[in-house]
Amino acid sequence: MSTGFPDGLASETITDMAGKIVETSRELMAATRRFCDGRGADWLLGAWSFAEALVWFILPDFLLLPYAAAAPRKSKRWFITALCSSLAGTLLLLILAVFWPEPVRQMIFSLPFTAAAMLSELEGIRAPEILTQSVSGIPAKVWTLAALDYHWNLAAFLLLLTLSRGLRMAAVLLIGQWLSGRRWVEDYWLLWLILYIPAFLAGLSAVSNGG
Repeated sequence: MSTGFPDGLASETITDMAGKIVETSRELMAATRRFCDGRGADWLLGAWSFAEALVWFILPDFLLLPYAAAAPRKSKRWFITALCSSLAGTLLLLILAVFWPEPVRQMIFSLPFTAAAMLSELEGIRAPEILTQSVSGIPAKVWTLAALDYHWNLAAFLLLLTLSRGLRMAAVLLIGQWLSGRRWVEDYWLLWLILYIPAFLAGLSAVSNGG
């Protein structure tokens, strides 16, 4: 059945569109690398990681993966930035929760991917289980409240929580490094970013609901 288009026009249109996607993706990758080479990327990651430990609900891993894919040589610096900023945010949250417990609880449990019921799930856990925080589906903010409610050793808690976060961040950075320089990533960087945002949020929601 005739489509009403001249022979070959449809295939040429598809080829042109694919070519534009590849061209735009390469330009976008170049722009991403320029951003990652600047100090703005460091400041954004630090602020994001600090805020996530307090009031933000999207993990710094959201930035770490594309960062490492675009500029893998800075992975070590970003690992340290994200981990230290997250620790600083957790320390501040502990202080705030000691002096203003109810407002802090209301704030945390009003955030997406958190629920008051998560707190009771952490009652009675042993210290080594804190290492499972990153795969538990329960945000670190809730674990921080649990550390106070259930009178955990705070030094041990902070150490194990930081280790758990560090292992997760290192895994994300390694995946980003593996993606770096691959043609099918660079040629379709635009599509990857478009799909990455909803996929990351959907995954975060699935893990949180599962926890």
